[in-house]
Amino acid sequence: MDQDLGQPYKKEGNVWNFILPLATLILVSVWGLWYTGGGATGISVMDALAATDVSIALTWGAFAMTLIGIILALIQGMGMKLCEETLLGGIRTMLPALVIIVLAWSIGTVTSVLGTAEFVVAATESWMSAALLPFLVFVIGMFISFATGTSWGTMSILTPIAIPLAYTFGGVDLVPIVIGAVFAGAIFGDHVSPISDTTVMASIFAESDHIAHVNTQIPYALVPAGIAGVLYLSYSLIGSSIVLLVLGIVAQFFLLRLLGNRHEKKYMDTKQKIG
Repeated sequence: MDQDLGQPYKKEGNVWNFILPLATLILVSVWGLWYTGGGATGISVMDALAATDVSIALTWGAFAMTLIGIILALIQGMGMKLCEETLLGGIRTMLPALVIIVLAWSIGTVTSVLGTAEFVVAATESWMSAALLPFLVFVIGMFISFATGTSWGTMSILTPIAIPLAYTFGGVDLVPIVIGAVFAGAIFGDHVSPISDTTVMASIFAESDHIAHVNTQIPYALVPAGIAGVLYLSYSLIGSSIVLLVLGIVAQFFLLRLLGNRHEKKYMDTKQKIG
């Protein structure tokens, strides 16, 4: 980060430098979603959101956020030259993430054109079941996101394949369950992958050893992932996502508490032996 953006202009930051640009991004983007969908013509909000152009709205929001950031910087004494260098440094920082997203979109388009979803449906029709599908999608998403380090890329790869499979084997009711499995698996791998941009930034900003940070996150991520895997397999038996969600929260609370107590006891025993 120091190499891309340099040292902070002021050592003592101002909280409004965070709040105002973020609030501008949200407000302008929401307004853009409403406006580009035809909200100004008098149609309902839901109809406007259904017909909106998300890319234009987000572009307006990002531009407005950047403009507010530059205005705040100029008010606090930064010169236009330094603002320009900082802006270009931020673009350099985000460029790898943008490249990953573009490549992920490309993979998603290629799989759609090649008919990958139809091929997978035909290849798995003899043994795939509605009870097994969410669990398999979840596990595959975990592996893909861990290997690639991107949750968005994993979602782009799996979504056009998983949704047709869900509709084929379980109908409309199974589609939201499988979408949740795609999101959950993608986020797990992105959270614990050592090559994930979010994991790298977290260790950098915390000024901790990167691999040490990854090693400390894996146990905490594996607990809810293991519980989620069991719940996905149990969906066909229980049939209520609300009941499964409550059971998962309760199981995670007691399991993390148990593991935490065991780790604390082990740490105290080791400390006494050394002492």
